[in-house]
Amino acid sequence: MKLVLRRIIAIGMAFVFLASCGCAAKKKSNTIEGKGYGSPEDAALAFAEAFKEQDVDKMLSTFAIETYCSNYNTYLNMVRLLSLNNLIYNEPIAPEDAAYLHEANVYTRAGVLSRNIEFLYTNVIASADRDVQETCEMIMMGQSISLIDSDPKGSPRAFLDAMTGGGDLDIKVGKVYKAEALIDGFYSDVILNNAYCTAKVRNADGYKSLAVSFKVNGHEILITMDAVKYGKKWYLSSLGGVQGMVLELSTSSAGFVSEKMIEEVGLLDLTAQKEDRAT
Repeated sequence: MKLVLRRIIAIGMAFVFLASCGCAAKKKSNTIEGKGYGSPEDAALAFAEAFKEQDVDKMLSTFAIETYCSNYNTYLNMVRLLSLNNLIYNEPIAPEDAAYLHEANVYTRAGVLSRNIEFLYTNVIASADRDVQETCEMIMMGQSISLIDSDPKGSPRAFLDAMTGGGDLDIKVGKVYKAEALIDGFYSDVILNNAYCTAKVRNADGYKSLAVSFKVNGHEILITMDAVKYGKKWYLSSLGGVQGMVLELSTSSAGFVSEKMIEEVGLLDLTAQKEDRAT
């Protein structure tokens, strides 16, 4: 009887051990980023569909996160900028060889991207509600808005109410555009050099700038972004990206380009002209 009991206990402990190993393995393989995409356009479109569905997990999965942090070269970026100011750009500050901080870098990057997604929705919601646009712009610039002196239509409370109603946005995904199709002469020597250096710092095999058009509550908008290639797989790298710098978008815009700016700069007009010439 004792021998049987010992065997039962031994078998039970073995099952517990195997189960714990399985859980550990499952946890280790459970990454925030997805499996990657065959082209930068596929990555951009996947983000666009997740944005339409308002699925933050899916949006995050389109970005290089674990792979990004494993490859980001802090030393090379320091030499490139002749300074160490990674915190300003929300990049990993610990070198990739500092394995003990890898998870911290991963969670920091995921947090920064999540914040950018929040900024993106904030800008989109404000663009669809004219009453809170100015309030949104002030908040994004870090200004404090008084509850006492503000106009009720554009008050902080009205802004928060608009954010709460963001789930009712009517979002339609349009087209994916290459940056050179939107901005004439986009790939100048300066931009090409910037893209090359950016790819090198990320130890990447390719780097592309894109934009996706949307209709939100009937208004046309663009979201600009950069994509990065590791091996044969493409991921998104950032919102805004190089196009954001060219268009002088604020960092809090998260790549959001309003209908007004599209019309003023003539972004989609240039694309239409090129399509007409092609046909």
